[in-house]
Amino acid sequence: MYPACIKYLMSAFDIPEVMAVTRSNICRNGMDTLPRGFTLIYYICIFVYYWVFSTPVVSLVFGSYLYICINWLHIHFDEAFSSLRIANYKAFTRFHITSEGSLEVYTLAVDKVPKDWKLDTNWEMEQRTQLPSHKRQYPSKWAPKSPYQDPNCIVRIIDHFVI
Repeated sequence: MYPACIKYLMSAFDIPEVMAVTRSNICRNGMDTLPRGFTLIYYICIFVYYWVFSTPVVSLVFGSYLYICINWLHIHFDEAFSSLRIANYKAFTRFHITSEGSLEVYTLAVDKVPKDWKLDTNWEMEQRTQLPSHKRQYPSKWAPKSPYQDPNCIVRIIDHFVI
């Protein structure tokens, strides 16, 4: 009785071994032969191992890698800045199919995104015309409070190619 208790107590702290033994039993005999309690323990071990233990470690390793690449090696700027949740430096891609059937690809970028917005009165007046939004002069209901931060003036084309 005593060695069995120690065995089960130690297996509770050895999650990778419980996962490996249970996985080999599942592969050998099938999932139907596993008791419901062991199935629950297996799924709990998977959750604890991958989400509670592995996710923070992998995030720390990958974040450290990006930190070293940006600050010391001066590479991987796109990958690092996309995950930093910085409000500025946004980019998006627009596609256009020409009348000849070729595809034009534009990559547009905005370096400084406005933070304060106001309702655009021109949009409200233009709303009565029933034009589609892509043909309107003022397609957005919102406009930046500062006129020098108007995205229509500061959008630049980063890349353009035709397929």
